Amino acid sequence: MFVAAGTLLVTAFVSALGPLSQQDAVVPADGSAQGVELDDDGPRLLMAPEGQVPPSCQATDAQGEPVDVDAPTASYTYGNGSRSWSGFGVVDPGGDSLELTCSSSAPGATEVRVGPAPAGGAFAGFAVMLVAGIGLGFGGFAVLVLLVVLYASGAPRKPAAG
Repeated sequence: MFVAAGTLLVTAFVSALGPLSQQDAVVPADGSAQGVELDDDGPRLLMAPEGQVPPSCQATDAQGEPVDVDAPTASYTYGNGSRSWSGFGVVDPGGDSLELTCSSSAPGATEVRVGPAPAGGAFAGFAVMLVAGIGLGFGGFAVLVLLVVLYASGAPRKPAAG
């Protein structure tokens, strides 16, 4: 039970938060158009270095059609030990390429990190696996306590001499 609980908890965190550790590209926010090749055709999270003013970005898909840059529905932060990023926009190009034109109003050009956006369904699965993992962990602990109590209160192990 403990192994199953641990497996569920690790799987929950990896499946829900794993996309934050992946990136398609890091592009400069210098006002020039940057082509980005995507690993799949899902929505993308745009992230700026944490603590910096997020740049403004315009996006177009592979056909040159404008794509909306929406605010994320949750707060996303990713750090890899040397740098931390904060999500500021979500785009859904509907294909495997994207063109971004980002410009920063802050002094000095900043960068924009482009990567897969965590899906809402992944967070629902995360919640279910988290609750199931915790439940299995408590169930395993209860079974362990029950076995210890039964063992401690059981009949003598050696036959009585007599």
